[in-house]
Amino acid sequence: MPQPLNLVTAECGGQIELPYQPGAPVTICYEYVGLIEQAAPSRLGTVGQAVVTQDIALVGPFVQFSLRSVARQLIDMLELPVWGNAEDAADSLAALIMLEVSPQIAQKTIFGTAYFFAKAGQTEKLDLGAVRPHIAQRYFNLLCIAVGSDLVRYSVFLPIDRQEGPVDLPKNRYGHCLQLAAPERSEYSQIKYAFHQLIRDKYVDLPLLKQVRTIEWLADD
Repeated sequence: MPQPLNLVTAECGGQIELPYQPGAPVTICYEYVGLIEQAAPSRLGTVGQAVVTQDIALVGPFVQFSLRSVARQLIDMLELPVWGNAEDAADSLAALIMLEVSPQIAQKTIFGTAYFFAKAGQTEKLDLGAVRPHIAQRYFNLLCIAVGSDLVRYSVFLPIDRQEGPVDLPKNRYGHCLQLAAPERSEYSQIKYAFHQLIRDKYVDLPLLKQVRTIEWLADD
């Protein structure tokens, strides 16, 4: 990277997230972690048809929040072109990175993040919409990218041969997410292409990335 990027954890005076400031350290607020802990199930929980353990419900949204916060800084640091909202772009970049490590880690972090977003959308105390794009929008954007990356693994979020539920990816959207006739035009494929062109091929140590992918970061208990 052209300059250092520092990531710290800190108390944020009651705020769940500090306002974005270019060049400032990426700060993970303990208050946000507290919200994640409040939303996590005592043992097992569900988001639609997906079963989520307490560990997954804790780790998934923490990873997503950390990656999204770093991604927001990278967009400015690397002067990446963004079509639309930079916060949406940071969310999409975080989701892609989660999916790029390994299928097993991707599923755990995606399921955990989806669980947290679903809970946040139901509970006024966990409503993050005032800080970032509407929580429902973030939830369905995440699912759209995940489904586009692996239809089978994330089919639990598709209302196929059953009634559509409130946390399912709506039928009027998942056709666009999949683009079966032209997979290269799916949201996932477009984000992946942009990531490879603008970030991976220019700034990522590919041998080190290969090593990272071999590590079992989130082992099953």
